Amino acid sequence: MISAEARDNYLSEMQRDHEQRSQVEERKIRKEVAAEEARRKEIALRETQERELKARLEVEAKMKADLLLQTEKRKAAAEAARKQQAETAAAAALRRTEEERKSKQEEGQKMKESTLNLADIVLKEEGSVDISFTGPKPRAAEKAAKLETERFQKLRLLQESTKLLQSNPALTKELKSLERLIIKILQQIAATQEQVRNKSIELTALLSDGSKPQQFLILTLASKLLSQCESQVLKLPSFAFPLAQVVVNVAAQIPFVMDVVLAKLNAACIFTVPKYFIFSKNQYENDIAYYKMLGYQEVDNKLESTDEFLARMMAYMTFYAAITQTETSVGSNPHGLKEAWAWCAHLLNKIPANRYSASALEAFLKIAGFRLYQVYPKPFVKVMQSIMNEFVVNLKKHNDPDTKAVINRLETYLLTQQFMVEPEGHQMPRTDLSSSMRA
Repeated sequence: MISAEARDNYLSEMQRDHEQRSQVEERKIRKEVAAEEARRKEIALRETQERELKARLEVEAKMKADLLLQTEKRKAAAEAARKQQAETAAAAALRRTEEERKSKQEEGQKMKESTLNLADIVLKEEGSVDISFTGPKPRAAEKAAKLETERFQKLRLLQESTKLLQSNPALTKELKSLERLIIKILQQIAATQEQVRNKSIELTALLSDGSKPQQFLILTLASKLLSQCESQVLKLPSFAFPLAQVVVNVAAQIPFVMDVVLAKLNAACIFTVPKYFIFSKNQYENDIAYYKMLGYQEVDNKLESTDEFLARMMAYMTFYAAITQTETSVGSNPHGLKEAWAWCAHLLNKIPANRYSASALEAFLKIAGFRLYQVYPKPFVKVMQSIMNEFVVNLKKHNDPDTKAVINRLETYLLTQQFMVEPEGHQMPRTDLSSSMRA
């Protein structure tokens, strides 16, 4: 039989073993509880962080929306102020015009009778007009400068003649009506052969009508063409083709139209001459005076940026290039492909390689390069090689970071021989297919 002491020892051992197992189990349970508590805290922390992030994003979005709203309000206020300023200036100009009209009313009929006709303008331009240019001398080929001066002479006479008409109160209503008619015709030009032909006929008939003030019509047409260039060609370069086709069609029958359009282009964009003013501190009052000489515009006492300026200049160059490469079935282009070839030579020989001249050259080649290559293939390829080996090399010497983009575009044009590809918009459909289907 087991002794009482052995039994007690056995029971004690059993009790200790049970207690040890209980302690281990208890520690295990405490660990699991602690782990679960840690997991819950981690989940709660993550949810808190997500809520804080969401709240922060909502605040930032609201701040951005408020900032955008404030910016739009400032723009609207600035636009309203600009319109108010323009209206005030227009009212002041109207008052001055009215005062001048009253003082000249007695001379109105005499002015009308003394108005120059186009024959007078051409005759005076040939021998009796002397326009003296003062200020810094531009860099330009001699022939290009001479042609520009001749065009400005004709334009000056045309403007003086038109002022006589506009100063006559009896003609105000008629002139306004004719101006609106020209605007309407130009706005109706579309990139179809049929529409271009119809608008060319309308304009030619209008400008040839002996009962209408021809000098006013031609000057207005040239001015509104440049407006179309800024508003349409700037946004859609291919629109230069139908616009140029109308100009060439009209000028083929009324050559003086081309002189006036080119004079206005030369005045708006010196690179269509081409010419360039070299900066020199002792020749200009300040930097702004120099930029204005190049053609920068000032709006609300603030000079436009170089990017904005070059965008406008490239629109003018696109239009000019389209004119030079346009052919017509109603006569010959008074300023055709030979002038395009001359322009390239004048720019490359006389104008320094910089961001301005490179942008003008790029815009010109993209439009006129295709036809130049077709008509003068071998010499044109040589010129392209010269541009790559000399003009582009000189561009890179400036190390101007703002010039890199136009360098890349020029190199791409030359290396991929894009002049072999017909530019978009060059070939116009006969009619608007969508309108034909609707009919």
